[in-house]
Amino acid sequence: TYAAREKYDYYGSGEYLSEKLPHSVYCGSAKNCISVINSFNLKYDKIVILGAGNLYDFITENIKNIKL
Repeated sequence: TYAAREKYDYYGSGEYLSEKLPHSVYCGSAKNCISVINSFNLKYDKIVILGAGNLYDFITENIKNIKL
């Protein structure tokens, strides 16, 4: 769902995937993921994050700042 060398295709994008998955939220950026997770207010017991690049490193470094 991430266009690196390929031409961007909306129907293969994360945004489109999120539209099709019930109860999903498209963050758009790593920094926005933190505020989106904070906005859940313990509403969910599991959070799945899909991304490219160093998203894993960013989330694990900033998870301590998430108010769960």
